[in-house]
Amino acid sequence: QMARVAEAREEEVEQREGELRKREEALRTELRKQGVALKEDTLRRAKEAEEALQGGWRKQEESLREREEKLREDLAKREEAFKVESKRHDEEAASKAQKAELALKAREEKVRHSL
Repeated sequence: QMARVAEAREEEVEQREGELRKREEALRTELRKQGVALKEDTLRRAKEAEEALQGGWRKQEESLREREEKLREDLAKREEAFKVESKRHDEEAASKAQKAELALKAREEKVRHSL
């Protein structure tokens, strides 16, 4: 009878060990699945973050391009205004020089006539 009890216990122990191995394998499988899911989630989040950064860079580049274009247009307007102002200044200077020359000739004539 002791042999039967020992044999029954041994079978029970083997059965429990088998159940524990199955449970351990099931837990390992579940952990692998969760690990894969976590890895996939991490990769997805990294990809989303990278896309967000690239989107930010694209916006910043576009903003810089727009600013550069505005500065170029502003520079062109200023250059044109400078040319117009410079031409006007040259014309005024030429007019003043011509008036001064006429005034000088008039004085010379006046001096000549008074002699």
